Amino acid sequence: MRSIRKGVVRTVLKMAGDLDNLEYYIKFPSPNFNYNQQNGESDYVFVVNEEKIPVILLFGWAGCQDRYLAKYSQIYEDRGLITLRYTAPVKCLFWKRFQMITIGERLVKLLVDLNFENHPIIVHCFSNGGAFLYQNFMLALERSPKPIQVGQLPQPKPRQAFKTLPKTKYKPLPKPGHQQNLGAQPRQNASTLF
Repeated sequence: MRSIRKGVVRTVLKMAGDLDNLEYYIKFPSPNFNYNQQNGESDYVFVVNEEKIPVILLFGWAGCQDRYLAKYSQIYEDRGLITLRYTAPVKCLFWKRFQMITIGERLVKLLVDLNFENHPIIVHCFSNGGAFLYQNFMLALERSPKPIQVGQLPQPKPRQAFKTLPKTKYKPLPKPGHQQNLGAQPRQNASTLF
């Protein structure tokens, strides 16, 4: 078990140091996939041109292992879509942020190399790590010689706990430059306390 963990760490560190190699996972639908079948479980309708199948880019959260991202990818793969999964190294997200620009450029180059620039491309980013990667990916797209249109699926936000804000007994903070007594006691000298 330890040797596996060490191997994963080495892979991530090597990838963070050498940005010429991106560790991504791509899955194509089977050639016999029937896009006309109705999936009773689905809440979503995917309209697919079989010549230009949509490509779903899944950008993982900071520290995400691919086995967890693959479960989200499976939702799209079951509907016959092409999926490409990538998680930026934690080292690049937090300490070497300048390398995220290169990662974004490499992802755009990968899409062009795979001839996906004419396919509908949808990005599903997870949490802050995925959003930061998405930002650098979009900046790289702006500089790309070939125009590529991309849509984004935002991660669902947590539901609000209250329909209305509960009543509070606190006074609002004063505006800057105005002093207001918020009920605090004036400071006393240490000698008067005893």
